[in-house]
Amino acid sequence: EVAAADESRRARMAYFDVLCLYGLGGDEEALKLARQIRRECDDVAVKADVTLWIAKFTYNRREWKEASSLFVAFADLVPKNSFAPEALLWATRASLANNDFAEAIRLATLLAERHPDSQVTLSALLVQSEALMELARYDESVLVLERVAISARASKAQRLRAELLRADALFAMGADNAIRYQSAL
Repeated sequence: EVAAADESRRARMAYFDVLCLYGLGGDEEALKLARQIRRECDDVAVKADVTLWIAKFTYNRREWKEASSLFVAFADLVPKNSFAPEALLWATRASLANNDFAEAIRLATLLAERHPDSQVTLSALLVQSEALMELARYDESVLVLERVAISARASKAQRLRAELLRADALFAMGADNAIRYQSAL
């Protein structure tokens, strides 16, 4: 009814239909409608909302590759949005979960470049360090972790996580080096 009275609200009302369908348990129907809106919508704000909703939906379904690309699409669509840094963090996490370690590293770097002062940047660097360790790039991981550990913006939990991951990396590096092994302990 609202969309019929004001054509400019059609896309927003369709998005509200997605939310209602989802709330009523119509997951597949909601997803289908959301994808259609994303394809056809010209309203950037609505397209961003729908993109983010699909990204979260696919992440919760463990469809990591699609979720990652949609979180990035959201951040690209509305780079000044307050959720853009967090969307890039979720994209980084999804790539790590998908074992796409190079992409996780790239996305964490992208987040750090685009939003250097964001609190979530440090969380992305922690994910990046895990991806580096998965690729046996322990020395690079240690450097990233030291950056987090010495940051004045790092929370206590982030510092602790950085130190634990750093110990893991040093332990792996110290398998054939007694000094590094002792440092890890």
